[in-house]
Amino acid sequence: MWTFADVVSLLLTFFVMLYSMSSLKVDRWKEMADALSLRPNPSNERVTTTPTAQYNVSTVFRKRAINIEYLQAVIAEAMRADPATRGMEMKLTGDRLIIPLPASFAEDGIRPGAEGEKVLFALAGLLANFTNPVIVAGHVGEATRVGPSYTSKWEMSVGRAAAFANALRRLGYPHGVTVHGNGSSPVVPGQATDRVDLVILSGSGGV
Repeated sequence: MWTFADVVSLLLTFFVMLYSMSSLKVDRWKEMADALSLRPNPSNERVTTTPTAQYNVSTVFRKRAINIEYLQAVIAEAMRADPATRGMEMKLTGDRLIIPLPASFAEDGIRPGAEGEKVLFALAGLLANFTNPVIVAGHVGEATRVGPSYTSKWEMSVGRAAAFANALRRLGYPHGVTVHGNGSSPVVPGQATDRVDLVILSGSGGV
């Protein structure tokens, strides 16, 4: 053990003496230090420019819309099960599903009547589960007299659409509604000229 301890002490002294007699090469030491400080997997960093304007448009997230044909089948089944909407017909035209609402108006000829309120209540609860854009389009018949609050049939059709859209929101529909006025509507066989249509679009983008 004494011999082993002496050998270890001599070796330690020898290496310390070699280190003390050597001179450190600063340039190579810096190169080695720089190499060790680098990341093993360097990646390109993306520089993002900070907005400088006072007001900036934020990103709008739109939920994914439901396929219009699938939506038609679901709505048709739900409407058959509800007494308020049973017997109502729908029409699929391209990228939109049109649901003509019953021609039930209040005394002013603008707001929905009692039957219209029941239908809107049923549709509000049903459409609340979907994110497809909804349009409420008003129509005024050619023989319909314009009310005193409006100067044209187009204004009256917009008023009807707005009244039905407000009722739809009031009865539980949580999403946005677009209002369209179609003015004096052409006569379509089997369809009332004084009516309001509920139009459901296939996409989730702009209306």
